[in-house]
Amino acid sequence: VGRRRRVGRLLMITFQRECLSHTINDMKALLAAHYAEAIERRKRPELNVDWDWYRSVESVGMLAIVAMRDGGAMVGYAAFMVGPHPHCRQHRVATNDVFYIKPDYRKGTHAAKLRRYCETMLRDEMNVDEIAISAERGSTLQRLLELADYKELERVFSKRLRK
Repeated sequence: VGRRRRVGRLLMITFQRECLSHTINDMKALLAAHYAEAIERRKRPELNVDWDWYRSVESVGMLAIVAMRDGGAMVGYAAFMVGPHPHCRQHRVATNDVFYIKPDYRKGTHAAKLRRYCETMLRDEMNVDEIAISAERGSTLQRLLELADYKELERVFSKRLRK
């Protein structure tokens, strides 16, 4: 939990794990902004989230959502798919699906605090051994991860097969 002063009001930033049914409306609003930013950087298909898929993943304990809130309003989030590694089933891995903070909240240490909260929650509550996070090359998230001793293990290449 962190605090900072801003234009005469005290911000109360909190981080907590939440279930999809309690966060879905807040996530939908932020996801649209998140996706709009991503579209500016690279061509992507239209946003069309399969919420039923996310519900099914959550129902078997393989989805972890962390909300970053300011006085109850969602201002950031991270979501992870959690489970055993298919080649090493005793090794639990959390693979990042999304990591987003509203632009007004990107200054300061909020992103680092969100990352640290996710690491602690995944380790302590979900028994995760390793976290895998994808970040666009040269992004602020890449720099945040490098500062936190994350190592680049491989590069992912993508090719669109349909227009």
